[in-house]
Amino acid sequence: FDLPINPKKTILIIKDIELSTFPHNLITTKTGFLSNEVPVSNIMSLEHFISSSKTNLSLNPSISIWIPVKSQDITLCMIYSKMEDELNKQKIIIHETILPELPLNSEINIRVAHGNDRISTFNRKR
Repeated sequence: FDLPINPKKTILIIKDIELSTFPHNLITTKTGFLSNEVPVSNIMSLEHFISSSKTNLSLNPSISIWIPVKSQDITLCMIYSKMEDELNKQKIIIHETILPELPLNSEINIRVAHGNDRISTFNRKR
């Protein structure tokens, strides 16, 4: 579907259940694919998880995030700098190392990664 916009900055998309099956990189504008014009990111919704899972979340679920800023990846560092205050305010457990010291074991686990032209350099082994 075509969005009636002329984007200038990054677009963050939050899709509901009905739109969740539509790939966000195929959204178009009057001039072509949105992802060819600006960075596009899909913000996953808990709505899908809750509706399709037999797991019940507590009212105040534990939350962990792995965002390897110690890798000194500029994009990850920029993302983290914009989220750090809110992560701390919400008491989210933050893992900043290149590989998590321990497995993320919260009710909600968030993983943030960023690829590059040498994606094969990302190694899950220790």
